[in-house]
Amino acid sequence: MRVRDRFCSAFGWLALVVAALVATSESYGQARIDKITAEGKTFVQEASGTQFPTEIGNFVRSDLFSYGDDPNDVSAGYDPKAKEWFHLTVYSFLAKKYLPASDEPYTAEEIAVYSFEDAVKAIKQYTPDAREISNGPYTIEVGGKEIKGWRAEFEIPGGRGGIKGPAGSQLYIFQQGAWQIKCRATYALDVPKVDEGIREVLQGIGWPTTTKAPATEP
Repeated sequence: MRVRDRFCSAFGWLALVVAALVATSESYGQARIDKITAEGKTFVQEASGTQFPTEIGNFVRSDLFSYGDDPNDVSAGYDPKAKEWFHLTVYSFLAKKYLPASDEPYTAEEIAVYSFEDAVKAIKQYTPDAREISNGPYTIEVGGKEIKGWRAEFEIPGGRGGIKGPAGSQLYIFQQGAWQIKCRATYALDVPKVDEGIREVLQGIGWPTTTKAPATEP
């Protein structure tokens, strides 16, 4: 099982919450994580056309990474300008390389459902005291177009690493042909308008401009 949940945060307690949610397989955990340098400019993933601006509304980009030395597997972290305990990571990658081998090609919907169910299962496995609040289909409007995906929300008990109260975590997965856009958000429950903030970031990135995988992959 391979699940791609990694976060970087300036807040110590938030890092602990994130660590509790991280669920990576032994093999994926050994993959190299490389920082991407793109200070002061929008980062564009060449093969997909996905764009990660330096700022999106009330959020600023805090990190950029590639995984396993693969330019087709990248993420960007975003934090609110208000310095609230709220961090989002948005991923753009070719999801098929994380799927089980199959004699038949996967459809985009099958990829999305498998990825979503796998991630939810991993959260429950590695954070058994996380309480699932909601789980199901989700639609977001981007540039006048509705994009269908999946969303799950969890609440994590406090008391860890000095956390006084519980924290929240949300997972979003959208499949755009061969490309998957995935978002993980972790936040203190007293942060206002969390759903609006997540939507602001998801609507502010540049989504894939192609549904096709590159002719050659690393």
